[in-house]
Amino acid sequence: MGRSKKRTATESDNEAPPVQSSEDELPVTKKAKTKSTKKEKVAVKPVEEDLEEEELEEVEDFDDDDDDDKGWTQADLLKLFSRMEVHIPERDKSKFESCAAKLDWNDIAFDNFSAADCKLKWAAVSLRLRRYRLLKELLDDAKEWVYKPWTNFYRSQKTNRHPKMPKRPLSTYMLFYMEKKDKVAKERPNIEMTQLSKIIAEMYKVLPEKQKKKYVDKAQVQREEYTRKMEQFYEEFPELKPTKTKRTKSAKEYPGPRKPCTPITHYLKDKMEKHSNEPESERQKLTDQYKLAWKELSDKKRIHWIKMALEDEERYKTELAQFKDANPSFADQLHKSVLNKEERALYEKSIGKPEKPPNSGYSLFSRIMLSSEEIKNINHKDRMTQISSMWKNLSPKDKRKYHDKVQQMLEQYKMDFATYLETLTPEQKEEALRKAGTRRKADVLSGKKKKIVDKPKKAAAHNSDDDDDDEDDPVRTSKSSSSYPVEEKVELFKGEPEAPPP
Repeated sequence: MGRSKKRTATESDNEAPPVQSSEDELPVTKKAKTKSTKKEKVAVKPVEEDLEEEELEEVEDFDDDDDDDKGWTQADLLKLFSRMEVHIPERDKSKFESCAAKLDWNDIAFDNFSAADCKLKWAAVSLRLRRYRLLKELLDDAKEWVYKPWTNFYRSQKTNRHPKMPKRPLSTYMLFYMEKKDKVAKERPNIEMTQLSKIIAEMYKVLPEKQKKKYVDKAQVQREEYTRKMEQFYEEFPELKPTKTKRTKSAKEYPGPRKPCTPITHYLKDKMEKHSNEPESERQKLTDQYKLAWKELSDKKRIHWIKMALEDEERYKTELAQFKDANPSFADQLHKSVLNKEERALYEKSIGKPEKPPNSGYSLFSRIMLSSEEIKNINHKDRMTQISSMWKNLSPKDKRKYHDKVQQMLEQYKMDFATYLETLTPEQKEEALRKAGTRRKADVLSGKKKKIVDKPKKAAAHNSDDDDDDEDDPVRTSKSSSSYPVEEKVELFKGEPEAPPP
């Protein structure tokens, strides 16, 4: 019985470790909680200040206290690396870890540093170098690392900056963002960070200039302070000051006059002038924001930049002609228009160029139906099939209405286009006619109508049968009577649907 009690006591004693282990597990739980907290911080990383603080903390993680305790100076580190180099086998091709493990650290030990000290120090240094190489190659890098011990190959360039380098100031918008972020997040506790950023961006956009000036002035003060601190930093560490090299003109560069800029390039240049003092990284963010703003720009405002681009293009053509006269051997490069298709159409509309109508009844019907709610609810791939089916189900009388409407639109277009040509310069008129095509040029200038083919009248019954077929395929030559003149050839616009098969 006594033994049984003793065994029970022993078992109870053995149960203590699990209790202890649960206490030991507390740090693990705490660590997991810390990890989740860190995740939450990561979710709030669009803010530049938070990111900069984290980066600075990572940089400041490097501490020379251990080195100072053991007395590791630059000279000691270089001596350690040199002694290790001597003990590397001549034809070593093994991994650096394997080679380091095989070294006799007792032979490498020197002065007050024991074999264990040397081995531990090398293990710490190797974590900051690019690995997966030979030990000798790592030692070459280690000798350079001695002069920049705060760097780590496995960190980004931003986090590898000197611990004493001043922190970049926030931009005007970021100052506003940091001030409003907590308040907006408190009002909307379940909002995502992307939505939070959009809300604050809209708040900043409608902020009156008088209130915005507060943040502008604050940002200016911080920039001036940052500039002063950077000058002091480079005085203390002149070797870290970046050297600007003059960009030499390459022989491959275009030797002619400055090429014209597109409308968006003119827009971005104008907007970025007021941010010339911003850091390069901030300028890139602003550029991306202005690119998005360009897409939302109204047609009226966009026309201003389109006209500016066209004026720049005319300047380029004039200078290019003069340059060719002075340099007969100059080989001109193919010049692409500064306007894309959408911008060209917008500009031509602004100067009164009429919009080209559809060329057939079916095309007009398709255009109308594509904008209807009935067709918008149909799958994109099946829309034209549905429109074709609807067209075939129309009566000949209804189809004729669309054909007659197209004829009216074409006649009106001819008159409007002729009026538009009168407003152009001779050069512009020639260009407009060239783009319209030689056939249209002849039609517009001579006032001639398109050639029609008259065919002998046939039986009424035969005509009624063919009418339905003709309406189904307006592009095909008609077989009906001469009362329905048919064009020899119908020019389809780009993207315009052809008539469905009969």
